[in-house]
Amino acid sequence: MAHNPLQAAAYVLEPEFRRHEHEAGGEVMRGWATMLERLLPDDQDRAEAEDQYTDYLIQQGHFGAGKTTMWLKARSMSAWRWWMTYGG
Repeated sequence: MAHNPLQAAAYVLEPEFRRHEHEAGGEVMRGWATMLERLLPDDQDRAEAEDQYTDYLIQQGHFGAGKTTMWLKARSMSAWRWWMTYGG
């Protein structure tokens, strides 16, 4: 599926595909982990990003309750516009 870590990160962070099975492992998640390591070499920063990613996946915290419109818009907005509007 993903040909390099950047493509994997783009797929993982595409709101329209949030519910796909990419979190189960494999090439996509290895690419995502590689991108996190490259962008966030500090372990504490990376751990915080991983926590935020978990919130995103399970619709918790900033991505949680009362955000129905946010997730409906994920189907029709481009990913960059969605993150600019709702990413916090």
